[in-house]
Amino acid sequence: MKRKLTALLLVLLLAVTLAVPALAAGDWVTDEAGLLTDQQISQLSQRAAALAHSSGVGVYIRTVDDYADYGFTDVETASYTLYHNDSLGVGDGRDGVLLLLSVSNRKYAAFVYGDKAELLFPDSALQQLEDGFLDDFRNDDWYGGFADYIAACGRYLEANANGTPIDVEPSD
Repeated sequence: MKRKLTALLLVLLLAVTLAVPALAAGDWVTDEAGLLTDQQISQLSQRAAALAHSSGVGVYIRTVDDYADYGFTDVETASYTLYHNDSLGVGDGRDGVLLLLSVSNRKYAAFVYGDKAELLFPDSALQQLEDGFLDDFRNDDWYGGFADYIAACGRYLEANANGTPIDVEPSD
């Protein structure tokens, strides 16, 4: 009887352990605008989760039809508010970088939060990130743009982890 109870508890523990990553994956990429397939969301989420776990900085994507539908006056305010309302970020400092895309008006904003993330992603770094995904967005290649954004974030995070941060020139 004791063995059966122990086996049942182990099975339940395993089930909970396997369910947690699946639930957490939805936090990395939220596509309210319906631009991506479920498989694309899953692939992007897996990449973003891997970066967060290795670097301690969350990498997030949010799409909405129109930020004004949520009562926001601009996309920057929307990104700030969504980041905080959704309690995004990794660790005690809630470090992270969020790319918000408002599809109907083709506006976007990148929002960075937390001491660690702000050091890694100053405005000049965000400009370089944008240069990597905007060409895809111009061609309505949403998945390609988001994949490029995550890959560029990964390069910044990896370079920092290796002790060789990417130097970016301040924008004028």
